Formats: sequence, C-alpha cells, structure tokens
Amino acid sequence: MAAADPARGDGFGGGGFELDRSSLHPTVGDPVLGSMNFLNEVMSRFPQAVSFAPGAPFAGFFEGVSVNRYLDRYVRYLCEERGLTAQQAQQLLLQYGATAGHINRLIADALRSDEGIEAPAEAVVVTVGCQEAMFVTLRALCARREDVLLVVDPCYAGIAGAARLLDVEIRTVPQAGGRLRPRRAAPGSPRRPRRGPQPAGLLRGAGLRQPLG
Repeated sequence: MAAADPARGDGFGGGGFELDRSSLHPTVGDPVLGSMNFLNEVMSRFPQAVSFAPGAPFAGFFEGVSVNRYLDRYVRYLCEERGLTAQQAQQLLLQYGATAGHINRLIADALRSDEGIEAPAEAVVVTVGCQEAMFVTLRALCARREDVLLVVDPCYAGIAGAARLLDVEIRTVPQAGGRLRPRRAAPGSPRRPRRGPQPAGLLRGAGLRQPLG
C-alpha cells in the first residue's frame, strides 16, 4: 500500500510520500503497455528506416504542411458555413467544448461521401488517437465480466494494452482458408447465449494499413 515517510513528513503536507508499486494495478509497468513507446522510439532513432510496426504516418507527408493554414480554413468554415462570429469561432478553438469533439459534422460528411456510410454527426466521437478510441470502445462494449474481445493473431499491440487496463479478456480467432472462425474462439452468441465467455467485439486488421501478418 502507499505509505508516508514519518521522517520526511506526513505524506500530505509537503513531506515525502512513496507509492508501493505492488499496491497498484498489475498493468503498471506491464511491458505490453510500453510496446508502442518502444516502436515509436525506434522510429525516432532510425528515421530513414521504413517501419511497418506502429502504423505511424510517413514523415515525408509532413513536409510543407502549414498547420496555421488549416486552422484558418477551419475558422472560415465555422464563420461562413456554420454562421459563427469570429469571436465565437476563436472561443470554440481555445475554450473547453463538447467532449465528443468539434469536427464531428465534417467527419460524418466524409464518411458519407468517401465510404458510403450514413452516420449522424451525433454518433461520431473524436478521440486523441487510436489508443484512446480503443479504450473508450472496449469500455462501452465489454460491460460484463464474461464479455471478451476476439482478435486475429497477430493483432495490433495497442489493443492488448487497452484490454489489460480494463481487465478485458482477449481471445485469438483462428483462420482457415483466409476466413475467420470466431465460434471456435468463443462459443455462443447473443442469439444463442451460453454460459462462459461471450464475444463483445472482433478486431481484425485486414488491408495494407494493418495487415494480418
């Protein structure tokens, strides 16, 4: 447990206070949670290498990008298409706002035009990167102790860390003939519930961006 050092103070009024790692959640210091930091560190050490591991964008795409220009374009959008005043647009950018994000309507429009997905802006949640998105999604889907997440092996390393933080069990899904066999990993389904683990979600990484391995 956490303990104060009497010789240095009571631990609350400016004296010494030390946390015993054994009293914290087991994921503190778990190497799985540090895997993404390791992959990003390797990229920074060897910038000329082509990395397929962390899924980071190619740094060459950043050349000539002007962040200010895009921010100015967004402010014009807020004023010209959303009807905000310049002061209101500035307030929206610099002040606390909606927890689900600011650009939800733009993302919904992009999903509709680019992917043919109809989704209202209210259904879009903007997060700070994929790691936070996976954490929020797992928390919402895996509401019961018996809920498990199915993944294709090998899977994205970040999902394993998010699952461990939430104490969500992960089960790998076997493949046969290029097809997944999720029932072999977690028998039962919402239509035919059984006792034991129930699949709450399936994470697969098909495509060039996150290949199956």
